[in-house]
Amino acid sequence: MESSNRTYRIVYTIVERRGRKFWLRIGASFRNSDGSENVLLDAMPTNGQLQIREVRMQGGQILDEPSDGAEPGLGTGLSTRVA
Repeated sequence: MESSNRTYRIVYTIVERRGRKFWLRIGASFRNSDGSENVLLDAMPTNGQLQIREVRMQGGQILDEPSDGAEPGLGTGLSTRVA
C-alpha cells in the first residue's frame, strides 16, 4: 500500500446563487500508479459538473480558493455567505 503522502486533488462543484458563483468542495481525487484516478465524493453535484484541481499549498496550509473569480468557502466551513 502507498504511504500517506500520496498526492491528491480537490474535487469541487461550482454552484451559482443569485448571480454569484461559489466553489463547493465535495471530495478528493487520487491518482493511481497506472495513471487511472479514484474520485471520492462526499456529496453529489446537482448540476452534474465536477471541477478537479491540484492542491495549492502555502506555508504548510492548503489554499482552498479558485483562480477564476468564483468565490471559495461555500461548503468548506461556510466562510462565504450568499447575501
